[in-house]
Amino acid sequence: MKEHPILFSNEMVKAILEGRKTQTRRMNKLDYINENPGRWKYAGIGGLEENPKHYFEISSGKHSVYCPYGKIGDQLWVRETFGTDFFGTIYYKADDLFVPVGAKAKWKPSIFMPRKASRIQLEIVNIVVERLNNISGVDCIAEGIDKELCKDYNHDNIFLDEEAAKEYYQELWEKINGKGSWEKNPWVWKIEFKRIN
Repeated sequence: MKEHPILFSNEMVKAILEGRKTQTRRMNKLDYINENPGRWKYAGIGGLEENPKHYFEISSGKHSVYCPYGKIGDQLWVRETFGTDFFGTIYYKADDLFVPVGAKAKWKPSIFMPRKASRIQLEIVNIVVERLNNISGVDCIAEGIDKELCKDYNHDNIFLDEEAAKEYYQELWEKINGKGSWEKNPWVWKIEFKRIN
């Protein structure tokens, strides 16, 4: 078992802490394939169990990549926006708490969070490779979208509005990855996890 750092926005940290987020989708290390995502076909997993390779095929050959976030059973420690006060107390921006005034009382970007300041540990339970636009409504909810926003009513039944869930997730994706990034429909790592208390 190895540990890997992973960045999350304040909104997604809140969703993890509330138990609403159990998946994340990332493009990292798929840049070569995502230059022309429509030309590639995912061909499965191979290699050694301790270091699995994910294979993609194209008419002119094969390309393999490792998931940069680890493998099933590995752990992720969450990097989030944080700050410390004069006494070294750690505060997390996702908690919406006031940070006391002091010499070091400034918010620091998540990329600078050291391992010892991380408060959230996740275990990878599954890794899938898929095209971004193939996400289901249920997976949008597992990504941390508020399911109350995605309810639809039909007489006495309440059910998930798949299209609404996808629209909210598309909005979130583009907020993080930039306008137009949804339309590119890249290959992504779908990482499923559970929080370790």
